[in-house]
Amino acid sequence: MSRYAVLIGEIHQDLADLEQILANTQALMAKVQATGDRDYLGTIALNLHGFYSGAERIFREVALSIDDTLPEGSDWHRRLLRQMASEVPDVRPRLLEDATLKSLNELCAFRHVVRNVYTFELIPERVEALAEMLPHCLTQLRTDLQNFCQFLRAANRS
Repeated sequence: MSRYAVLIGEIHQDLADLEQILANTQALMAKVQATGDRDYLGTIALNLHGFYSGAERIFREVALSIDDTLPEGSDWHRRLLRQMASEVPDVRPRLLEDATLKSLNELCAFRHVVRNVYTFELIPERVEALAEMLPHCLTQLRTDLQNFCQFLRAANRS
């Protein structure tokens, strides 16, 4: 078995999970738009949180299994994103492009909000804007992860 086969498989599974979260979020947004009922926004916010958490799970695994280091401290979430957007010389290329990093930074900040406020305190326009941004974020992330998996496959052959 190749050295990174399990990691590649986990990345593909996590991407499938993120695609399901996107589909669920889009279905809920359609209900909001059709009915005007903003009660769905709490569930949409949880989906946005789940999307970011799923992406972060991938980054944690890369940090642990390839970089051999995981950021610590109160800002470890942001530092992990920066780590994934950086090349690690002689180890791996950058995993995230700048546009993907920007989108994920927004979701990271929102994840913090979801974890620390009541759903009735959420700003509906912010939830809707992030939900509308999610398809583009997933497209960017998928491309970045596919490129990274190509790197891992090539590393297996060398």
